[in-house]
Amino acid sequence: MMYFMENPFEFGRELVSDELVNRVEELALVKQIINSGGKLFVIGPRRYGKTSLLKATAEKSAGEGNIILRYNAEAFSEIDGLVKKIIQDSARLLKGSVEKTGEQISRYFKSLRPEISFSMTQSEWKSSIGVTPAANAGNIGLLVDALNGLEELASEQKEKKTALIIDEFQEILSSEGVTAEKQIRSAIQTHKNTAYIFAGSKTRMLTEMTTDANRPFYRLGTLLFIGELPRTEFSRFLLDKFTFGDFFSAKTDETEKRDLTLKILDLAEDVPYNVQMLAHSLWNRLLQIKIGTPEKAYLTTDLINETLDKIIRQNDPFYTQIWNGLTTIQKKTLTAVVEEDGQNLQSNRVTTKSGVSASSIRRSLESLISQDVLRQDEKLGNIKIRFEDPFFAHWIRIFSN
Repeated sequence: MMYFMENPFEFGRELVSDELVNRVEELALVKQIINSGGKLFVIGPRRYGKTSLLKATAEKSAGEGNIILRYNAEAFSEIDGLVKKIIQDSARLLKGSVEKTGEQISRYFKSLRPEISFSMTQSEWKSSIGVTPAANAGNIGLLVDALNGLEELASEQKEKKTALIIDEFQEILSSEGVTAEKQIRSAIQTHKNTAYIFAGSKTRMLTEMTTDANRPFYRLGTLLFIGELPRTEFSRFLLDKFTFGDFFSAKTDETEKRDLTLKILDLAEDVPYNVQMLAHSLWNRLLQIKIGTPEKAYLTTDLINETLDKIIRQNDPFYTQIWNGLTTIQKKTLTAVVEEDGQNLQSNRVTTKSGVSASSIRRSLESLISQDVLRQDEKLGNIKIRFEDPFFAHWIRIFSN
């Protein structure tokens, strides 16, 4: 029966609340914002569980009968697509006859002149909008009208809370910047019945947007930074799971067990997605070993290193494609990030060693950050350049030369 134990390590999908590791305070804050009709900016790198956190809270709140609309801005090529989806989902969540719901939607979002219908064959609402963006408002104007309509809807919900959650929110603002920020702020700062949760992975962009006193979103809402999980608790999570699977030798003491879990965290650079990926692969390999030679089915340093090497080789086509699409200077910059652990990259020693000027390295770093290959990590007053995918750094160590 042990051989068919379900793998407890999940990655590559949105997790539910029971699968999250130590996000209790974050979950509580998001729920409090929804219940109070507040505004929250959730800022965190990709692969840190930000989306799963929002999903878990949204599902719990919706399960309590509230109206929760959650979207990823990257899923829409144009803002009007998001606006139509807001209208459709608002109709879906309202209770009543098709005719009554249609009348309510037309009244709430009257400035958009929506045409709403229910498809009996597909069991879903369809919508279109009867206006085009004004020359001076752009698509942001449509979104503002939708937000105003949502607030009107929320004001009539007696026992329900209403919340709009938009992940990768920076994508909405990328083309219009501060102008869009001003338009959105002017609308939602007066809204008292709708909670707004805007999240994004462009940490530097969103941090500047929300902490610069000259920007419209300054002090508009609460800030929640999603960072690394406490190592002690993440290590304990791994240790408990592998212990449950009986994947530690009887000769391995508690200190050695902890060191093995810390090895996993080190190789994954504490990035939750990568930690789960490596642990998932380790669990599967240990199960395979247990079937053939159960006396050898134990977690070891060698097995951890071998499993990481296997993951990297499996992803070689993906990493090779990224590498081949870079300029020579960008490749040298990434190599420097690996060799220097992301620090002091524009020093004389590094520029001399790499043969790239400080200004070229700076431009290269900015480009690689914009491409989501690298990110800037600011902690305790220090700035460090890190890979969005730490396993790509391991690939560079092995294959780039």
